[in-house]
Amino acid sequence: MKSLSLISTLAAAATASPLLTRQLEARAIVKPGFTAIFLDQFTGTAGSLPSSSNWIIDQGTQYPGGAPQWGNNELETYTASTSNLQITKSGTLYIIPQKNTTGWTSGRIETQRSDFACAMGKKMLVEASIKLGAAPVAEQQGIWPAFWALGSSFRGNYTNWPAATEWDFLEAVNGASTIYSTAHCGTAPGGPCNEYNGLGDGGIAFTRSVFHTVTFQIDRSMTGPGTKGTWKNETLMWFLDGKSVFSITGAQVGDQNTWAALAHDAHFLLLNVAVGGSWPGNPNSQTIGGVTVGMEVDYGTLEYETFCTPGQCCFASKSDAEGNPQPVVVAVGSLNLADANVLLKNTSTVSIWDAWDCSGSAIKTFNAFNGDANLGTPTIVGGFTFFTN
Repeated sequence: MKSLSLISTLAAAATASPLLTRQLEARAIVKPGFTAIFLDQFTGTAGSLPSSSNWIIDQGTQYPGGAPQWGNNELETYTASTSNLQITKSGTLYIIPQKNTTGWTSGRIETQRSDFACAMGKKMLVEASIKLGAAPVAEQQGIWPAFWALGSSFRGNYTNWPAATEWDFLEAVNGASTIYSTAHCGTAPGGPCNEYNGLGDGGIAFTRSVFHTVTFQIDRSMTGPGTKGTWKNETLMWFLDGKSVFSITGAQVGDQNTWAALAHDAHFLLLNVAVGGSWPGNPNSQTIGGVTVGMEVDYGTLEYETFCTPGQCCFASKSDAEGNPQPVVVAVGSLNLADANVLLKNTSTVSIWDAWDCSGSAIKTFNAFNGDANLGTPTIVGGFTFFTN
């Protein structure tokens, strides 16, 4: 079953090829004004593992040198077996805990990329369409599905929590029809994020056995050149099926360095179903394994706010104080040095600006004060197209 937001688009593609259908789905998934820099629709062969180009499959009971039982007193052993992780005939991903004679196995994956970060003056979205198993509550004691992210500094330094920071987009425990949204940061116990509990919404009602759209947004649009906001105004926001359910501002965290780690620094994404742990408690004799206690994921995407809209072109500085591009938008046909000089006058001390159209094709590199230069070789950095001359 595909998410309801896609139905109107897919109706026109009912007789289209599978490839075209998935391309149309991708267009429907990506939000207006945003560009997808990561999108997995789990289009692999049915019964296969998720793409190794996109995902690392965690295995065992801990990271190398990390805390045992994944730091949460979990009981499962994560595997790369298709009994725990597999692409379905419907083009979704199943993560399935399994009970056997020696204990529990399950699946946990994390993105190969660990550079997902929101630039100053921008917004970033993380989203997935997820369905949780609907076995009776009595049969789900100890089952703990999650969609979440860890700060990139955690990789290779597996005791660096909660300083590395964590975003929990969806967690559910023990078969309850409630999901939790939480941020972890700073120090433990206590600290600016109230560890070990974190800063959270206390739980939101959630219907199992149907797909829901789980979205997380970082909003830094009020900061940077030409704006009056500060880090205290920046916001993390959680949404369920398009409805805002929780938010945190920099002012609430109260510590600038901690907020920078939480909202500015790069992260990687994770999907898993744990069994047992400090929060849900251990499974009991009634707890079952299988699809009806697992998690099904229709798609996962991460999107950056787009600088320009169709029919426009952007001029962007090579860098600001944080190394992020800053835009000035002009109409197509205004690509000349005089117009560039007028637009850029008194807007930045940076004089070299790159121009590209909204399809990501380069147009020209301008030196707004000393003439212009021919384009060199394009490179892709953080979802934006840059050219060197």
